[in-house]
Amino acid sequence: MSITVMPQNNSTSRLFLITTTCAVVTFCIPVLCLFKYAFFANLWLLYVGNGLFGSVMFISVIYYNKQKDENADLANMISLNLKILAVSVVAICVVLTLLLLVFHHDVLQRAPADEVKDKTNGLDLILYIDAIIVNFLIGSFAVVMASVTAKRRQGRAESN
Repeated sequence: MSITVMPQNNSTSRLFLITTTCAVVTFCIPVLCLFKYAFFANLWLLYVGNGLFGSVMFISVIYYNKQKDENADLANMISLNLKILAVSVVAICVVLTLLLLVFHHDVLQRAPADEVKDKTNGLDLILYIDAIIVNFLIGSFAVVMASVTAKRRQGRAESN
């Protein structure tokens, strides 16, 4: 038994790629602003990115349900979007590494975090923690809530 990450259906594959790209871009735009204004007081920009990431995941579930004529199976909605979530989080970590190398090109030559003397004072690790843990929690919550909401609306439409 093999597990495939990328869906086989063409329209679902397109949704997979578009959603992953949108999720990565919407999270990384506030991160770019954080790099430009790299102070601890601007850490709230990461949470703006998390909110945008969750919104993209929520919209993805609703769009997938509409693609299936509002008759998508709950398990399919959740499983597809959790795959999108996992791939998006990995892609965000790759993009964060590239952004760190571009904006803080000495990141690979630095001493441990307690000896960092630049403007960020060792906030680089917080970027990865936020990208992995917070995005996964917010994305999972958005996927489950949107799937259950879409399925509940479908049940009401059938009963009328």
